[in-house]
Amino acid sequence: MAGLTGIQYYLIQNTYKLRVREYKAEMQTKLNTLEKDSRIIDLEEAVDDSLCSIAKRFSKENISASELYTLTENRLQSITRRADSLFKELKKEYPVLNESQYFYVIDSLVFFDKEENPVPMTAFSGYELYGKPLKHQVNVHRSRSRHVDSYTNTEKNGKVTEDIYGYLLNNRIAMYADDYQSVIWKKMRMLLLLSVGIFIAILLIFFIIFRNWLRQKKLKEVQEDFTNNVAHELKTPLTSLFISHKTLTHERVSNEERQSVLATQSRQLYKLHYIINQILDSSTIEKNIETEEIELNHFLNEYVNTLYLEYHSLDVELNPTEIYVKTALHKVESILNILLDNAQKYSPHHTEIGLRLYREKEWICISVRDEGNGITSKEQALIFNKYYRVAQRNHQTKGLGLGLYMAQKYAREIGGILEVQSKLGKGSTFILKLKPNDIDTNR
Repeated sequence: MAGLTGIQYYLIQNTYKLRVREYKAEMQTKLNTLEKDSRIIDLEEAVDDSLCSIAKRFSKENISASELYTLTENRLQSITRRADSLFKELKKEYPVLNESQYFYVIDSLVFFDKEENPVPMTAFSGYELYGKPLKHQVNVHRSRSRHVDSYTNTEKNGKVTEDIYGYLLNNRIAMYADDYQSVIWKKMRMLLLLSVGIFIAILLIFFIIFRNWLRQKKLKEVQEDFTNNVAHELKTPLTSLFISHKTLTHERVSNEERQSVLATQSRQLYKLHYIINQILDSSTIEKNIETEEIELNHFLNEYVNTLYLEYHSLDVELNPTEIYVKTALHKVESILNILLDNAQKYSPHHTEIGLRLYREKEWICISVRDEGNGITSKEQALIFNKYYRVAQRNHQTKGLGLGLYMAQKYAREIGGILEVQSKLGKGSTFILKLKPNDIDTNR
C-alpha cells in the first residue's frame, strides 16, 4: 500500500509540475498580448510625461522640496485613478486579467535641479502606482530610465541661457498570475477525484481480500479444532471400551467384576451415542415439534431431584406462583443439561451454581448462573456459533464447541430465546426465555 501511495503521489506531483509549466507559458502569451495594447502603452507614457513636466517646473521655478513632493504625489494619484478605470474596462476584453494582475511599482525616483544636482524623493521608494505585486510573478520587467532635457531661459538683462532639467526613475512593470496554484488544482480536480476514487477502491478490495483471508484462516482453525476435539472425545470412550472388552475376554474375571465392566461399557456406549447424535442434530432443523402444557415449578423441582453435582452446590429459586408454558419438554431439558454441564465445566470447584425461575415482562425466564471466569463482550457475540470455543479453554476442557450452539438451536425451535449476561472475572448467567401459555393468565 505504501508503494502504491508513493506511485500515485509521484504521478500527481509530475502532472502538477507539467500543468504549472503549461499554465505559465499560456499566461505569458496572453499577458504579452495585453502588454501591447495601446491604452497600456499610453498609461506608461503618461507616467514619463508627468515626471518630465514636474522636473522641468522644479528646475525652472525653483519650487521647494515639499512642494515638489506634493506636486508629484498629486500627479501620480491622478494616474492611479486613470489606471483603475482603465483596467475595469480591460477585464471585459481580456479575461486573463481575472486570473492575473498588471502592476507598476516605483522603486526610486530622483529629480535634478538647474545644476543637475540629484534630489532623491525617498517617500516614493516602493510606491505602488497601480496594481499590487505578489510572489507569483510572470514576465517581470525592471526599468531604469534617465530623462534629461534642457530649456532656454532669458534673463532680465537680455542674456539667454540654457538650463538642464530631468529625472531618474527606477521602476518595475510586471504581470503576475494571482495564486496560480489554486487555479491549477481546480483544473486538476477531476484527476484528483479519480485518483482518490481508485485509491479508495484499491483499499476496499485489499480490505475485502484481507477480511476473507482472516475468515478462511479462522474457518480452517475451527475445522482443525473441531477435528481434534472430535478425535479426543471419541478416543476416550473407545479406549475405555477396548480395555473393558479385553478384560471381559479374560477367563478369571469374576461375575461381580464382569457386571462392573458391563456397566462401564454401557456408560461409554451412551457417551458415544450422545456425541454422534449431537453432531448429527447440529446439522438438522426439527419441524413440527410436539408440545405439551407443563407447569415449570413442578418440572424444575423434579428435574433438580435427579441432578448430581459432584463439585458444586446448587441454589434453586422457583417462582411463588404456578407458571404454565406450552413447549417441548425434552427440548427444555436438553437446554438445561447443556447450561448446567457448562456451568460445572467452566467454574471452579466448590462454587455455587444458581437455577432460577421468574417472570420478566412478557417472558418466562429460566436462568443458570455460575461463578466462573466470565466471558468478554467480544466473545459473547461468538459463543453461540457452531464449533466456537473460548480460546483459552480449548485445551483445558473437553467439548466439541456444539453445546451452546445446540442450546440456542433448541430454544429457537420452541419459540424461545437464549441470552447471556457476563462480565470478565464475575461469572456468567445464561437465560432461557419462553412465551407463557395463553391460558396462563386465567389461572
